[in-house]
Amino acid sequence: MAKREFLMQAHKFNPKKHNVVGWFMSEKLDGMRCFYDGGITRGKLVSSVPWANVTKDKREFIATGLWTRKGKVIFAPDWWLDALPNYPLDGELFVGRGERQTTMSYCRKHSPVHSEWREVKLHVFDAPNLYQAIPNGRYYDTNCDVDIHDITDYLNNHNAMMWKSTSFLTALQHVADMSSAVIHQQQLLSVDIHQANDQIAYAMDKVLSLGGEGLVFRKPSSIWLPERTHNCLKLKPYFDDEATVIGYVSGRKTTKGSKLRGLMGALVVSYKDKIFELSGFTNHERRLTHEMDEDYGFDYAWQNPGETLPKTISAVDFPMGSVVTFKYRELSKSGIPIEASYFRKHLE
Repeated sequence: MAKREFLMQAHKFNPKKHNVVGWFMSEKLDGMRCFYDGGITRGKLVSSVPWANVTKDKREFIATGLWTRKGKVIFAPDWWLDALPNYPLDGELFVGRGERQTTMSYCRKHSPVHSEWREVKLHVFDAPNLYQAIPNGRYYDTNCDVDIHDITDYLNNHNAMMWKSTSFLTALQHVADMSSAVIHQQQLLSVDIHQANDQIAYAMDKVLSLGGEGLVFRKPSSIWLPERTHNCLKLKPYFDDEATVIGYVSGRKTTKGSKLRGLMGALVVSYKDKIFELSGFTNHERRLTHEMDEDYGFDYAWQNPGETLPKTISAVDFPMGSVVTFKYRELSKSGIPIEASYFRKHLE
């Protein structure tokens, strides 16, 4: 099994490696990924739920049955939750195309605002078997560390629903079989899924023209697993633009080690009067120098991790005022590039 995740994650689609003709295809919604457990934990103490991520929680919470992609509670209002069925659901909380920041703002609040949640829809794209979706074992990263034990007993004791099969085709059938009184209520919608053909570029252009984010492909015979899988692929467009180097941040300490200590952690760049940090460099490109002493750049960065470097220190390959090309997915409402990463030096 690949590295454990709380929810199934997609790999990036590569047209040179992947043939998805005959797979299922849907629009990749740019909202807040979520998992609904069928309501079996609703009203329970979060600390009593085996898969709950209580890392960094400063107090006890009450579960709603609705969870983030990292196992945190989503505090939806009761009237909104009442519309959901007793099926486990995998989907996306979504306000609208281009409204990711709005969606996240609404859904992250511990005290839900009713007028905001009236705009939030749960777009369902899978109905995984809970017994398959939440196996025993540990999942962890920087912001969570959960070790699940005796999950079968817990699910049995809470009357969790078990599907006869866990294939994606079967899950789609379960979603389709939900009565129209349930699936088409104001809060709950089914993602529009089509069979992919060799006209992927056309499908992508159509989604982008509507303001969408991209496409997702799913192998029909695949099963839902809590890992990043090549049976689920995502395709998102990336744009490129140029920014000017105005500073540097030293490499930070992290829970996964300090591989970038003594090196440049990120460039500070200016782009259309907006300032942000840009990363995505090789270690060779992260070398620092000092105007008087070559070694001092490394020493200073090592002793001051994660800090803005003084003007006397610069990156060897990216001197102050140089122009770099970066890739990004989209612009935030404030004009900051989202998922920006270094692409190449500016070509004179």
